[in-house]
Amino acid sequence: QSLSLHLAAPELYVLHLIVPQADLQQASELVNCFKRKLQQGGHPLLPLVQIHGIRPMSFTPNYRNRHDLQGHADVTFARCFIPEYLQNVSRAVYLDTDTLFMGDIAPLFEMQLQTPLAAVPEQTSFKQLYGKWLSNLAEDVPPTDQSIFNDGVMVLDLDKWRADNITSDLQDLAQSEEPVDEQLLLNLEFQVRKTFDPLPAEWNIFRVRSVGWPDLGWSDDLPPDSEILQARILHWTGAKPWNMNHKQQWIEQYQHLWEAPGADSGATCEATKTLS
Repeated sequence: QSLSLHLAAPELYVLHLIVPQADLQQASELVNCFKRKLQQGGHPLLPLVQIHGIRPMSFTPNYRNRHDLQGHADVTFARCFIPEYLQNVSRAVYLDTDTLFMGDIAPLFEMQLQTPLAAVPEQTSFKQLYGKWLSNLAEDVPPTDQSIFNDGVMVLDLDKWRADNITSDLQDLAQSEEPVDEQLLLNLEFQVRKTFDPLPAEWNIFRVRSVGWPDLGWSDDLPPDSEILQARILHWTGAKPWNMNHKQQWIEQYQHLWEAPGADSGATCEATKTLS
């Protein structure tokens, strides 16, 4: 809802939800609730919503000792196959589900891309994030202190992606004997083999605490009145506050970003209680 409320022309957009096959019914209920609440708030023009069941993976990633990733392959790797889900689409913006919007994302569809992918550099190096998992990191990533990009918000030129056979490259990389996740695959492809277009930080502010914004909004010591106040997209990459004890405090703090004025803020959707 926060995405739709910030679109100047929502009727021009199509939202694609990629969900596990077992959750298709719940996803449909969630979409109906989304439409109902926005219409209650006086928003008759809505984006079209299409639901896609996750397709079988064409490769099996090697998670080995990455217990934190086991059981999440189909969901997390879906972003690597966006051209297959959206076969007649030229431009797409991929968004993780743990994001909230503070501005219109129209500029992401209008920007010129030199490569198939644009994303925000994370200022975390390959070595810092993957060093303890990858024994041959220095051989695969020269230099290892190079910053990765965060794959929770990505602008994709799907025509360039297809022309460069990116999906095939990712499948090859996934066969590595080293444990990999989807973000590492994308960074290997677009930083070691190819290049990517860096996005300004405002499009993926991922250093936010679960509660306390803006005075306590940062997860580190950066001043809260700088980048976070310029944010277009907020991204909770760590613990999810909606699953924590202070869930209600978080909702009260951020609800204005997704609640349409005039809608029944007390109404809830049954699907949201179980759909992850």
